[in-house]
Amino acid sequence: MVEAEEFVSFTDSWHGRIKPKMTLKGMDFDLGNPLTTNSDYPVKDCKWESLVLRRYRVNELKKIFFCIGLATPAPYNNIEYPQIIGLHTDPEIPYPSAYPD
Repeated sequence: MVEAEEFVSFTDSWHGRIKPKMTLKGMDFDLGNPLTTNSDYPVKDCKWESLVLRRYRVNELKKIFFCIGLATPAPYNNIEYPQIIGLHTDPEIPYPSAYPD
């Protein structure tokens, strides 16, 4: 797990589908991957994926920790790309009322 100062969540369109993404701020989180620009990472954490798609906004957080994993490379020209597989905050953000979607 790595600590970040803050994050910005947003959605992006890819092949006609809306995808949740986050930009992490704090350290230089650019991992030099051609499928990740400006430290914008796809969100695969089930709770946060749902929150980002619902445009949930976070006010004040004391701490932010995240885990980055690599996607399976086969469908993406054999390139493993980083994605957020876990995001943990203090205070903890509750799960959406309709979790999982």
